[in-house]
Amino acid sequence: MGGITILLRFSTLKLSMNIDFLIVGQGLAGSLLAWNLLKAGCKVLVIDNCHSGSATRVGAGIVNTVTGPRLAPCWRLEQLLADCRKTYRFIGEELGNTYYREKELVRFFKNDEERQLWKQKRSASGTNRYLGAMRPPGWMPEAVLDPFGSFSPGGSGHLDMKSLVEDLRSIFAYQGCLIKEYLHYENIVPVKSGLRWKTWNVGKVIFCEGHEVRNNPWFQWLPFKLAKGEILDLKIQQSTPFRQILNSGKWLLPLGNNSYRAGSTYCWDPIDTNSTEAGKVEIISGLKTFLKLPFEVTAQRAGIRPTVKDYKPVLGMHPKFTNLGIFNGLGSKGAFMAPFFAHQMANYLHAGEPLEEEVNLLRFA
Repeated sequence: MGGITILLRFSTLKLSMNIDFLIVGQGLAGSLLAWNLLKAGCKVLVIDNCHSGSATRVGAGIVNTVTGPRLAPCWRLEQLLADCRKTYRFIGEELGNTYYREKELVRFFKNDEERQLWKQKRSASGTNRYLGAMRPPGWMPEAVLDPFGSFSPGGSGHLDMKSLVEDLRSIFAYQGCLIKEYLHYENIVPVKSGLRWKTWNVGKVIFCEGHEVRNNPWFQWLPFKLAKGEILDLKIQQSTPFRQILNSGKWLLPLGNNSYRAGSTYCWDPIDTNSTEAGKVEIISGLKTFLKLPFEVTAQRAGIRPTVKDYKPVLGMHPKFTNLGIFNGLGSKGAFMAPFFAHQMANYLHAGEPLEEEVNLLRFA
C-alpha cells in the first residue's frame, strides 16, 4: 500500500459513542461491507480478533468461472464477475494497490468422458463462451501430464485477499473504527434506543464472523454446512515458472519466485483448524496426476469454509431480533461473490433497498 499518503486520502472518522453499525468480523465479507457502509457516510465500528482458520486467512482467492465435474458456469456468473472486477479495481485505485488480476486457468481433462462433456456444453447456448477453447494434449510436456488435453475457462482471476484485508484493516484502524478483540455475545445488551455494546450505543450489529457463526446464539438455527479445507505452500524449481493457475481436481496457484500454493481438501468431520498428514497426502497425490516436476512442501494450513446447505450466501436481519443481522455463507467462492453481495447488504442496511429472496436469511425461517 502507498503508506500514510494513501491513508490521508480518507477523512479520519471521529466516532462518538453512537454508531450505526457494529460489524463483527473483518474477513473479506466484513471488510467489504464496512467499506461500503463507510463510503455511504455511515458510522461504523468493526471488531475483529483475527481468529485462526478463517476462510479469508487461508483461502487462495481464486476466481474460477467454470467448476465441478459437470463443467457448470458459476451461479449468476456474468453479474457477479462484473461486480467482482469493478469493486476490486475501484478499491485498488483508492488505496494505490492492485489486488485483483485476471489470470488464465488451465483445467486438464481427467478422461475422455469429461472432454466429450465439454464439447456438449460448449455447443449449448447461454454462458458457453466461458468454457473457452479446447487445447490438445502436449501443453508444456516437460512439466505437466495432459493426455486428454485441457481448456481455459474465460474470466478466471486471482484476488490477493491477504493484502486487501490487511490494507483495509489499516484504513479502519487509521479512521478509529477498528477494535482488535474477541466479541462476547453477552456484552450485546438491548436498550431503549437499540443496542449497547460496552460504551457504544449501536443501531445494528451485523455478524460477518465466518465459521464462528456456529457459536452465535442468534444464528445457530441457520443451516450452515461448514467444510474444513487444507492447503500447502510449495517451492518448485523450474527454468520457466507457470504463469497460469493449473487445475485438475486439485489446483496449483503461482505466487512468484518459484513459490506456489496448492489445494485443497474438503472435510466435514472433524471441523477444526488442525493440519493433517491425510490432507497433505491427498493434495500431493492430486498434484502428481498432472504435475511432472518435483516440489518441496514449505508450509501447510487448514481453514473452515462457511457454507450454507444451498451453497448461496445468507444476508439479512434476524426475524425476531431485528437489530441483529448477518452477512455470511460465501463458502469457497468468497472472492467471487463477496463484492456484489456486500454492496447489496450495505444498500439494504443504509438505504432500505430490498434483499433478493434467494439470499435473504428468511428463506430458512
